[in-house]
Formats: sequence, structure tokens, C-alpha cells
Amino acid sequence: MSLVSRVRNLCDSVDGFQSSFPRYCTNTAIEDDLVCSLYGVTTPFLDEDYKIRPIRQKYVEQAKAILYRINVFQPVPVFVINSSDLPKSLRRELEKFVNYPEQFDEIIMGAVSRILEDVNPRYFRVSGVRRSIRWRIDP
Repeated sequence: MSLVSRVRNLCDSVDGFQSSFPRYCTNTAIEDDLVCSLYGVTTPFLDEDYKIRPIRQKYVEQAKAILYRINVFQPVPVFVINSSDLPKSLRRELEKFVNYPEQFDEIIMGAVSRILEDVNPRYFRVSGVRRSIRWRIDP
């Protein structure tokens, strides 16, 4: 159990403490939660016989589809994140960064990079894909 979790557990009995204590202490914590949230989004798919097959991870499949195309295709493929796939608490936290576009880009770029890197770590590092990543958030 982390120190922050211990402090929260100890102070649960104090009125108003939970609402005043920030859930995310750093941008990296927001990025971590974003990565976990994106990995958790799953979708069933139909095979060639139109039978429902096991669930796929939506954003991992998207990363597999665009990783090897980023340095080749023009225009560069865009990694699309649906805001409806994110928990409300995370969406609210990300909305706080609207006035800080550099930090917002750093958080999203870090999360997308980690997902792309998990597909093929060696290719990701050697090819220099990180500098060419494009992303957008759709409703």
C-alpha cells in the first residue's frame, strides 16, 4: 500500500478531507491512470463467419494498426482516443489542462507512446516513432 493510500485511509474519518485531497499528485499519475484506462477498454469483434469472438483491447489493436505506418504514411496516422471511454474523474482531471497545452500534450503523448511501445519495444525505439506520433481526442 502506498503512502498516499495510507494517509487517505487514516484520514477518511475527517469530514471534507477526501474532497480536498487531490487524487493525482503528479502529471505522471494522470498519465498512468490514462494508460490503465485505455488498456481496460475492450470490444467484442466479429470473425469472417460473423460470429462474436473473444474481446479485443480497442486501443492496443489501434496501436498495432498504426505503429508501422507512422513513419511511412503521409499524412501520419492519428491515434484516436474517445473521451467516452475514459472515466469521469480522469476526464475532469484532463479538462484542468485545457489552459496548459504543453502539459496536456505531454500527458497524452506519454500515454500513447507507452501503448505503442508495448506493441514492439525495439521497433518503437529504433525507428524514432515517438517524434512522429499524432493523436486526437474525439467525443
